[in-house]
Amino acid sequence: MAELKNTKGIPIRYIEGDPPNPIEGQLWFNASTSQLKGAVGGGASAGTWSSGGALNTAGAFRSAAGTQTQALAMSGDAAPGYLTNVEAYDGSSWTEIADVSNARGNGAGNGAYTSALVYTGSTPSPTYATTGTIQTESWNGSAWSEVSDLNTARRDLGDGIGESNTAALACPGRNSPPITAITDTVEQWNGSSWTEVAELNNLRFSIGGAGSSTSSIIMGGRGSPAGAGGAPEGTALVESWNGSSWTETTEFNTRRTAAGGTGTTNTAALLFGGYQAVSPVGATTRTEDWNGSSWTEVADLAVARYDIDGTGTSSLAITFGGYHPSYRTDTEEWTAPDLITKTVTTS
Repeated sequence: MAELKNTKGIPIRYIEGDPPNPIEGQLWFNASTSQLKGAVGGGASAGTWSSGGALNTAGAFRSAAGTQTQALAMSGDAAPGYLTNVEAYDGSSWTEIADVSNARGNGAGNGAYTSALVYTGSTPSPTYATTGTIQTESWNGSAWSEVSDLNTARRDLGDGIGESNTAALACPGRNSPPITAITDTVEQWNGSSWTEVAELNNLRFSIGGAGSSTSSIIMGGRGSPAGAGGAPEGTALVESWNGSSWTETTEFNTRRTAAGGTGTTNTAALLFGGYQAVSPVGATTRTEDWNGSSWTEVADLAVARYDIDGTGTSSLAITFGGYHPSYRTDTEEWTAPDLITKTVTTS
């Protein structure tokens, strides 16, 4: 029989418990549980939500950009009207900075702390009888400027998608009442103009979104009473974007609308909050993690809210504002390990 020291391969440590900071691909034998284990990427994030600093101005449908520790909350709905207010987060507190030029609610935003975009929405009347807008504004880290308009007006998009003020994706939304007036147009921003690209397979609005302008995912939302995109109370439909076309993929567990989404690609995302369409119907705290092939329910938000937004990755994210039973200032931060520990099975 060959001696262990003469064999070739990856050394496996024999330890009590699990190592505190494993690296991807590392193997060890857990003597406490008599299991061979390893650290792998992907899978459901064993993360938690924790409270962050409260917004200065309560609101819902506040567009988001940035990271967990450098975030922007832009415009949004608030009684008695829509906001021009923009706030910046430093990892512990929010500070008011330069306002956008046009007050808007139910709009979308995306990008980075110093390179963001805010677009579409309801303006200027704070009623749900208004049509959508085509207005777009760009942030360079110190000031807002109006740039080229979208081709098709819309509101109630939900999350915006994109990595900066030069790369974005505007998904369908409503352009006027009644609920059936949903535009099917998806537009892509290249830093100077909007161009129509491939339409979604399922018509809906108030979606959760995550990813970049070339690798993204949209989740849930609300369709027409006739069934486009699912029940009026929300759907569990998910579609993935590869830069040229949309593909239906695995549905998440609890259908909802007006939820928040974060993530940087179409293979790793987080969906949280929203208006739940199954018992108990109403604002939810549910959070689900996407690993590129399946959805897993993970830790709940502390406060049930819908019409929320968020920014960051699937492992380090932030969500703020929302509605239930009134406009909110709540901020919650999601932290999860990039790697998870799994038992290694052998035959």
